[in-house]
Amino acid sequence: MGIKYDPQNFSYASMTTTKWSWKANPLALQELQAAGGRIQVFGSTQQLSVAGKRLLESELQANVDNQFMLEHAQQSWQGLELILPARVTLKNKLHLEITFEAAQPSAFTMLLNVGAGSQMQLEREIHYPPVSTRLNLLTCGKVEADSRLNLVDRLQGGQSPQQSLWMANLHCQKDAQLDWSFYPEVKGKVLGKCITVLEEQGSSAVFKVGQFGRRDDWIGIQGLIDHRAPKTFSRIKMRGVLYEKAQVYFTSIGKINKGAHGANAAQESRLMTIEPHAKGSVNPLLIIDENDVQAGHAASVGQYDEEALYYLLSRGLVEADAKQILINNFMEPVLPKETVEK
Repeated sequence: MGIKYDPQNFSYASMTTTKWSWKANPLALQELQAAGGRIQVFGSTQQLSVAGKRLLESELQANVDNQFMLEHAQQSWQGLELILPARVTLKNKLHLEITFEAAQPSAFTMLLNVGAGSQMQLEREIHYPPVSTRLNLLTCGKVEADSRLNLVDRLQGGQSPQQSLWMANLHCQKDAQLDWSFYPEVKGKVLGKCITVLEEQGSSAVFKVGQFGRRDDWIGIQGLIDHRAPKTFSRIKMRGVLYEKAQVYFTSIGKINKGAHGANAAQESRLMTIEPHAKGSVNPLLIIDENDVQAGHAASVGQYDEEALYYLLSRGLVEADAKQILINNFMEPVLPKETVEK
């Protein structure tokens, strides 16, 4: 993954089927159901749809070298499957909340299938129990031809530190568009591996990560976009702000396979360290096996722009307010407009 981590912090030992619940905003849910779509709970492979079962089996076969995914498949399956039929546009954003109610180590799976020619906005909030636990999550999904998916993922926890493994594999078919944002707003240790596969010509993906690391948080996130077809497009944008003794590590990978001529891949990873004991690193990678492509990357780890800070102070702002303005400006490219860091 390009990130050094302790596998024991994210192992699958003693996983259980824990108590959890879900809810969605009624207007969007009614609109989805009226269009023939659904969100359904499953607890075993027999309860999955045929398409969902095929999708999960395909992912497991394609990732036989991923030990975490193989261990996940060996657990008692539980999760949600969301299906949006073909040629449906949801006008309302679907806000889906998944709440874990017991502090038991647990593995959770979610399957997404956006039908051809369809469009939707989906915001998922994963709420952790108020006490410490270990939660491993797997998302597999398909964005079919000519479809559009705007996906926002948030991990949210209480005051207790958590341990979380976040694995997500999304596949885009011909001319599909994916805009995916990941915000691990949980204390403790988080290891994330988010993969987008651009399977067919004209597909595109943007992957954004925004992270505020505090206290002794440890966050390691890898974003990979895999170009497997001609004229595909991708952008990766990862930004983090580190306080106290937090550690944040980003790895961004743009992979262009042989035959993906005309592909366009770019990535940008930046960290701002606020306090002297915070640590972080960014690791941008381009793996290119084709000549006719455009690709580039940018990366940085640093503190405030001293000249910008001096300018704000010279205009009468107190130091705390001036620094917060710089932080907000730094994070603006990856955070939604409604997000305000307090």
